[in-house]
Amino acid sequence: MQAHETMDHTDNNIYSFKQALLLCKREMIYRDAGVAVKKALDHINNNTNNHVNDEFIDDAINRNMMENPENEVHPEQYNHLKLHLNFDEGVYDRWRLFKIHNFVIKGDQWQHYSKRKVCVATHTSLDRMHWLVQMANRWTGPMSVAVFLPDVEYSIGMVFIEFLRNCYPSVRDQISFHVLYPDDYPPRNSSMIDGILDTLPCESPHIVLGNLLTLRPIEMTNWRDTLRYPQNLARNIGKQGCQTPFTTVPDTDMIPSVNMAEKLEEFLSIPENANCEKCAFVIPVYEIKSSIPRDSMPQNKTELLYLLDRYLARRFHQTVYLLNQLSSNLDKWEAIPNQEKTEVSYEVEHYLFKYEPLYVAKAETPIFDERFIGFGMTRNTQAYEMYVAGYKFLMLNNLFMNHWGLQKRETRPKWRQMQNLLNNRLFRGFAREISGRYNKDPYNMLAKMEMPGFWGVQNITDIDFGVPGHSHFIYDTKNKN
Repeated sequence: MQAHETMDHTDNNIYSFKQALLLCKREMIYRDAGVAVKKALDHINNNTNNHVNDEFIDDAINRNMMENPENEVHPEQYNHLKLHLNFDEGVYDRWRLFKIHNFVIKGDQWQHYSKRKVCVATHTSLDRMHWLVQMANRWTGPMSVAVFLPDVEYSIGMVFIEFLRNCYPSVRDQISFHVLYPDDYPPRNSSMIDGILDTLPCESPHIVLGNLLTLRPIEMTNWRDTLRYPQNLARNIGKQGCQTPFTTVPDTDMIPSVNMAEKLEEFLSIPENANCEKCAFVIPVYEIKSSIPRDSMPQNKTELLYLLDRYLARRFHQTVYLLNQLSSNLDKWEAIPNQEKTEVSYEVEHYLFKYEPLYVAKAETPIFDERFIGFGMTRNTQAYEMYVAGYKFLMLNNLFMNHWGLQKRETRPKWRQMQNLLNNRLFRGFAREISGRYNKDPYNMLAKMEMPGFWGVQNITDIDFGVPGHSHFIYDTKNKN
């Protein structure tokens, strides 16, 4: 069970699912985070002799209580989903590795919200689904979500979606769900979750999900962690579900600044912005230290700059993948004070390969190439194609996304590195296709790929047009190296 570190974990103290939820509630895990914030800032204040604005911290703690209340009562009656999903009718991806079911669950107000200009297209695995609540609390437009649910995770995921829809009206009204899973691990029912929905109070979603995850059979852990997650396929599914003229494709754990949907609506009402066919309006992403309550991440640029100045926030992937946002020149962006009106502040002048901007653009942007499965060469290859196709990357002045927690390279498993290596081996074929598709090579990529040290690793085997999905590539690489 997921629980506070002070809980008794002896063999004589085993909790039922419901008891564990109540115990987590009694420990008030995440309300204690407000105390951690004050301690962190007090520590910084004592070392720097700078005045700390306690009003901002108090407001953050109070906002945490209001945005995600720990409800004392259980919903009087759950509205159960009436799904009749025929798994034989799923649509295969290009490689026939995954099956897809579109609009398995449609938002109750989907038609209404789809009249907006911008739709969030996102994707998630089961373990990150709780972030949908924070995203829907901040984003007031439509959200098209592709959920990866292999094996018994499908049954658990459906229960959790029902929980979210019953406890959080924004999820129920704004979000439409699509389901995908590997053909080798189709959905499987589990008798362990029968009737469990009716026992779930409207607790913090990350606590509920953490306990639901313990219901997965132990044998599933032998293959689940290393199962390659089809990020680009999932991004395309989410994007294709959007009915709006503009889309943005963040990951599920990237939480918008407040009123982003409304500000983009106003920004895109200006003909000069709306009519630009090859404009990608870039939104920076920042990591927020976990001592800040997850429901109290910065609402506006003023709050973000405050945290940056006190080392409680930093640029996304700053320590694990510097190229992620390096082209955005965020030194320049951070020097611009918060402004009420959303505008283009400057154009990205120097594109660097492996740039991974989060942006808003017309929905007709190139798809994410689905040959790249797992980690590596996923988002950046789509940005590279946009660069070759002649898109301009334009930085917006006052919008940003939050990612809760600071990322560390040492916490990344070895199998993730192997997935990166496999996708690197597929890039040559992709780059040649892009050069041929647009009949140009502005980055001189075809020549640069052959330069020593370009990949940062040695002994890359050249697979010109590899087909994804063959795990023996990974093991062959292990044996060769």
